[in-house]
Amino acid sequence: VKYGIKNGDPDAAARVLVKLEPIHVRLGKLNAFTTNPDFDVLYIEVDSPDLHDANRVLASRLKCVDTHPEYHPHVTVAYLPKGEAAAFVGDDTFAGTEWTFDEVMFSTRSGAKVALPLRGHHVRVGDGPEGYSP
Repeated sequence: VKYGIKNGDPDAAARVLVKLEPIHVRLGKLNAFTTNPDFDVLYIEVDSPDLHDANRVLASRLKCVDTHPEYHPHVTVAYLPKGEAAAFVGDDTFAGTEWTFDEVMFSTRSGAKVALPLRGHHVRVGDGPEGYSP
C-alpha cells in the first residue's frame, strides 16, 4: 500500500488504516517493470480505487520517503533475468479475478510482519471540510 514510512512504526500506520473499510481489488494482465538494468519484475496489474485511497491516506498522515512517487498497485510474480519478462507481458490468465481483504501486512525494517486491520468507515481523502482525519 505504501513503501517508505519513515518512522517504521506499525502502530502509527494501524491508527490510520483502522478507519478504512476492507479493500477491494481486481486483477488485470501480466506486465513488467523493466527499468532495473539487472533484472525485470514480472507483475499482475491491479485495479483498485481502494488501494489508491489507502496509499493517499497513509502518505498524507505519515512521513514517507517517496522513492516511487507514482503509485502502481500490483502483485509481484517474479524477478526475471533482464529481457525475459517480455514473453509474459499481456497474458490475461489472472484478469478479472477479484477479492476483498480486511487487513494489510506491515513489514518492519527488521523484517517482522504485523497484520493491520481495516474495519472503519470508508473515507476518501478530501471528503468533508477537513479531509480525512484519523
